[in-house]
Amino acid sequence: MISLPPTVTNAPVGHYAALKSIIKEQGLLDKTVTRSMFRFAVIQLLFVASLALLFMVHAFWFQCLNALFLAVITVQLGFIGHDAGHRQLFHSIRNNNAIGFLVGNVQIGMSFSWWMSKHNAHHAHPNEVDNDPDINVPLIAFSQAEALEKRGFARFVVKHQAWLYFPILLFVTLDMHLSSIKYLLRKDATY
Repeated sequence: MISLPPTVTNAPVGHYAALKSIIKEQGLLDKTVTRSMFRFAVIQLLFVASLALLFMVHAFWFQCLNALFLAVITVQLGFIGHDAGHRQLFHSIRNNNAIGFLVGNVQIGMSFSWWMSKHNAHHAHPNEVDNDPDINVPLIAFSQAEALEKRGFARFVVKHQAWLYFPILLFVTLDMHLSSIKYLLRKDATY
């Protein structure tokens, strides 16, 4: 039998509002354009340096290290895109979108428009099974009932998901890229 903690779907709204009020009072949601631009510029320089090393150095062992370095930089670009999606880099929506499209569409190969749509759906129903697209992962269960519904290979993976979590994330990344392509190919997609 698979034992998972119960899913919390109806957290009291007042707790979130109180926490958000404290966070705002502390200035943690204030936009810091100078800091954001400095961080963006450093990450861009490191990204370009990694790409330059890809073409300049031909030692296999060095390229393995460079791949790890580029993976870290790509994650940082994802964080910048996330902040742009939350309108936290600039006061202007247009500037946030420009950064989001650059890092999402151009640098990490994932549609910023698709991600915004999916992420807004996540924020509308965070951690609600069947409503939050971020927890709609076929090979991961977020509740005992969901785990018990799995059959075959999916059931085996869910039973061992704690050990298989990081390998599964590789497929989640691939799914995100494919889902963003499907989104862009739809006739009703917004760009």
